[in-house]
Amino acid sequence: MNLPRHAELWLAPYLKDRLRRAVRSAKPKRAWVVVADHYEPLGRSRSADEALRKVATWSERWPRIADDAPKDAAGHRPQYTFFYPQEEYRHDLVEAIAGIVRLGVGDVEVHLHHDNEQRESFIRKVTEYCHCLTDDHGLLRQQGGRTVFGFIHGNWALDNSRPDGKWCGLSGEIALLRDLGCYADLTMPSLPSATQGRVVNKIYWCTNDADNRPRSFDRGIEATVGGGRQGDLLMITGPLGLRFGERLLPRLETGELAGYDLPTPARVHRWFDLAPTIGDELFLKLYTHGAQERNMDPLLGGGLSNLFRWLAEEADRRGIEVHWATAWQMYQTAAALIHGRSPVSNIASAKLEARANRDVTDTTNDIRKRTRGTESDLTILESLPGQFRCATQSILRHNLQFLAQIHAWTRITWDRLTPVHRVLQSDCLNHAEAAGHFAPRSIRFGRPQAMVDYRPCPGFLVPSTPAGSSEGESKSLCRIQFPSVSSGPDMLDS
Repeated sequence: MNLPRHAELWLAPYLKDRLRRAVRSAKPKRAWVVVADHYEPLGRSRSADEALRKVATWSERWPRIADDAPKDAAGHRPQYTFFYPQEEYRHDLVEAIAGIVRLGVGDVEVHLHHDNEQRESFIRKVTEYCHCLTDDHGLLRQQGGRTVFGFIHGNWALDNSRPDGKWCGLSGEIALLRDLGCYADLTMPSLPSATQGRVVNKIYWCTNDADNRPRSFDRGIEATVGGGRQGDLLMITGPLGLRFGERLLPRLETGELAGYDLPTPARVHRWFDLAPTIGDELFLKLYTHGAQERNMDPLLGGGLSNLFRWLAEEADRRGIEVHWATAWQMYQTAAALIHGRSPVSNIASAKLEARANRDVTDTTNDIRKRTRGTESDLTILESLPGQFRCATQSILRHNLQFLAQIHAWTRITWDRLTPVHRVLQSDCLNHAEAAGHFAPRSIRFGRPQAMVDYRPCPGFLVPSTPAGSSEGESKSLCRIQFPSVSSGPDMLDS
């Protein structure tokens, strides 16, 4: 039987969840907030110029909004996760969004619309797209020796969940996503679509149906502290329920941010009541279609500023910490809890990463200013101790960001980084070329360990020996250790 708003799917689980929370006495200690944007700048128009204008507007205005917004309990600025669709990929559009990521106020994950899909073509699309995001833009990340990504299904039709079979058509999609490196799916809730799952307001494990029947996510095991992995794919759902007081009849609440349904203090209060929890941690995932004109202007014109202000105020009223997060950071926190570890170490890692992002940007921009005018023939970089021969501007950019990252995280002066270049040349890049990926995790200079997440780049830097130093003396200044890239659920350990 089909009820209004497909209530046959979600109403009973929703009421059960409300009853469970009513008898629960413990309150959350921390709230993790993600804004997941189904970011489709080309949209239906398919106009590249219009898409570039939209991305440029976001690139200009979102970082300013993040700078002006309240900082979270760890001193971080708000984050924004762009789920960019594979079928809309253009290098210039994604590279502009990658610029936002490098400023430390955003991230990019995988979004995909498809129809009548086949297994082989789906594997090819996702694999090639992930390689492109990683190799051409420095996005996504490595875990356990492979690229991992968060996922939102286009048109909500995850696991062929539409009754008419449109906008997917792929059997066994949950298992395929698992095998391709998806760390979590963030598609739900999808109301008023008929694709809505039967598990609501939970973070849970779903397992692909043994016969590859659709809608495997209709069943699952709730994620718990220390419960470990309990299925094929982790489902991170947003708030779903009813909200009252705006009109005679209640209306659906799905955590959508839209021009026709902007955030309000009352909505924020309701989100905190509905959001999933694991132990003492609350996970609030909101979503939007921020590239649509009807949403873009209202969100950038005050909607997002109000959102983060009201979220911080609501958390303060409830006496809980608020933490702004990307989708990946939210997953890391959930994974830490699931594996019986404290999320506090994730907070420290995120704080370190945020500080490094800011310092990397500042340092790299300063270096670029001092080397302006040499882009046509970049052979010498005089702003660092010694002389570093470069092949292309792209090589310079990637390697300088890596060096700036070391400088930011360890506070080691530039003159002591020369030996790092030698090891990069002789060991690191040879390993990267042979393995196809590289993630050195510790650098030791006779001081506390510093963590680095490094992605491969083409080419290499060749340093000269510093004045007054022999080659042996330079190498004795530091030791670099490169453990295995297989490191469990967290990229950075405490």
